[in-house]
Amino acid sequence: MAGLGLVDVYNVFEVDTAKPWQIFSHYFPDKVGGKPAWLLLKPLPSPEVLKCGRCGKPCSFLLQKYAPNETVHRMIFIFLCRDPACCYQNTSDNFVVLRSQLPFKNDFYPETPPDEKYFDMSSEYPKAGRYTRLCVVCGCAGPKLCGKCHKMSYCSKEHQTSHWKAGHRTTCSETSQGFTFYNI
Repeated sequence: MAGLGLVDVYNVFEVDTAKPWQIFSHYFPDKVGGKPAWLLLKPLPSPEVLKCGRCGKPCSFLLQKYAPNETVHRMIFIFLCRDPACCYQNTSDNFVVLRSQLPFKNDFYPETPPDEKYFDMSSEYPKAGRYTRLCVVCGCAGPKLCGKCHKMSYCSKEHQTSHWKAGHRTTCSETSQGFTFYNI
């Protein structure tokens, strides 16, 4: 594999398997894939900021790395376009890299870190979905709502279309008739 120039990102970033609750924002997780665990819970980057510089489609979350210093929480977020046609050598148009910074004393997180040995799912914990609607597909800011049920949030038409095809079309009428689905 080394001859092909492929890199095993799990070994490069020393990714460990985490318990599901350890990927919440207040644990300041390093993670690859899935949805971002936002450090600054409001305002989130707009969908326009997270678009590919080549094709204009929404970029996908690749990874985040927590890198604090003496006085602030810092997190690097990397997003990339999944369209291979946007990938050109020696250009970064298909990548979006964001740095988020927050003082240790802030409006979102307590100054003492949470106990990683015990987590109560019923307890209140800081999360971006409390401050803004999140796209159900990617976990980024979702200012657009499903036109039928007005319950599901999306960052883009592309994500609304993919969610519709993935099964929202069958649950959308149930949602609009009183069933509620929650963004986490």
